[in-house]
Amino acid sequence: MFCARAPEARSLCKGFELTLHIETEGDGRSLALLHGWGVDSRVWDGVRSELASRFRVHVVDLPGFGQSPVCAPYTPGEFARELARALPESICVCGWSLGAQLALRWTLDFPTQIKQLVLVAATPRFARNPGWASGIDAPVLHDFASGLRRNVTSTLKRFATLQTHGEKDARQKSAWLCKRLFTTDPEVLQASLQMLLETDLRSELFQIEQSVLLVHGQIDRLVSEASARAFQQLLPRAKLEIFEDCAHVPFLSQSKKFVSLVSEFLDE
Repeated sequence: MFCARAPEARSLCKGFELTLHIETEGDGRSLALLHGWGVDSRVWDGVRSELASRFRVHVVDLPGFGQSPVCAPYTPGEFARELARALPESICVCGWSLGAQLALRWTLDFPTQIKQLVLVAATPRFARNPGWASGIDAPVLHDFASGLRRNVTSTLKRFATLQTHGEKDARQKSAWLCKRLFTTDPEVLQASLQMLLETDLRSELFQIEQSVLLVHGQIDRLVSEASARAFQQLLPRAKLEIFEDCAHVPFLSQSKKFVSLVSEFLDE
């Protein structure tokens, strides 16, 4: 098992509140966009303007990523507290991959703030164990941790390639992701990868009363379709949309369909 030291909270001083970097555009109901591991909020560049034509979109750099400082302690619960403090009292949330797990943590901890959830390439537990056969083999995550210690840039590029594997124009899409990789702080990447390995929300999902849209790629190599279907069964009010010929980044691979689907769901 790998151990990741929590990143030093260089930007925090006692008595001062963390200020997340959030870019806001558009009018209407508030919608927060939470990115995944290895990138920052720029990963939403292909859909944010279209969504902002229908909603008031808040594009967030998670703590330690992009232009947001590190929070302390560096835990999902602290992420949820910072998001709850920084964003409107009534909001819909769209989270991708790691961002989806954090959206769930936020909803569980601050249930009256969150109105609807869109969870993309999401799972309540990334790592496989005897009670969760559809997860990723833990050695895959260990391998990424080891790779980060050797060469951060090449490891993230390999991760970007894996996210689009099997798709048409996979090389171009991987290159697009590579331009949005977050590479400045290996400690943040290690600590957030540890979150992916350790987080398990299955026992709490019955508490989610909000309606949930699950968006999943049929050929996702990181989170299987079987995992998505098992996830749906654990959520009281979830519907699942499978994007054919799509891997881990549906909002990049089929952006128009994604925007249309999300808009219809949030307008219900």
